[in-house]
Amino acid sequence: MNPDLLNGAVNGCGQIRCPLDWQLGPDRTLLWPDLDLWILTEGHGTLEAAGNRYPLEPGSCAFLRGGESYRFEQDTNHRFRHYWVHFDFVTGDGDPIRHRELDLPPLLRRLRDLAFVEGLMQRLLRAYHSGAPRQHVWPWLRAVLAEVAAEDAQAESRERSPHAEAIDAICARLRAHPERDHRVDDLARELGLDPSYFSRLFRAQVGQSPRRFLTNARLQLARFLLRDSQLSVARIAERTGYADVHFFARHFRAEHGLTPSAYRASR
Repeated sequence: MNPDLLNGAVNGCGQIRCPLDWQLGPDRTLLWPDLDLWILTEGHGTLEAAGNRYPLEPGSCAFLRGGESYRFEQDTNHRFRHYWVHFDFVTGDGDPIRHRELDLPPLLRRLRDLAFVEGLMQRLLRAYHSGAPRQHVWPWLRAVLAEVAAEDAQAESRERSPHAEAIDAICARLRAHPERDHRVDDLARELGLDPSYFSRLFRAQVGQSPRRFLTNARLQLARFLLRDSQLSVARIAERTGYADVHFFARHFRAEHGLTPSAYRASR
């Protein structure tokens, strides 16, 4: 993406938990006049584009071009919850720039710090739906696009690292089992590395420390359980690896500005 193109206009945005019969195919995407940033936070499925079929999972982020053919299919046992933002880059006079004239990022990537991006998206949605002036909405999307660009740069770096696949596997394990006691020393020992060197490699590849990554995975699971389960806060604390429910509540509030109970009530 051309870094000089700092101005844009958000044409629409939202978050949706897809019903069982949700579909998105070329009958709609071919008619889009603008760009669409699509971020999956829950669920599994596939994206078909240009004759290729890509698996989708939480963290999948697609940079869709209007006027092109895309087909999304969700696993009905693991339905999508996703964010979408339709937008244009604009000239200094506010006129949309044809996106075919731009150097745009790749179609798909997997966001490493989904919790951070989700926080930005929530702020973007609040600004847009509150009727804030356009110039107050765009900075939130610009921040998301900057994070996407950083993720793409990190992906290129991972391709050059001999430990990239092993670190990816560790990240997958932390996301799958955030409740476990994952110690940096033990993770480093698996790769035969010194803990401090392992932490530097992990940060260079993922963009955050192993401890921060684990914290984000725990909080992401906590938000999901608060939204979509009837488990008590104490049980959620236990399921996310916090031995003390009071510490969990303080930590959650420090990260999100709300207690777990208040967050559940606001959804």
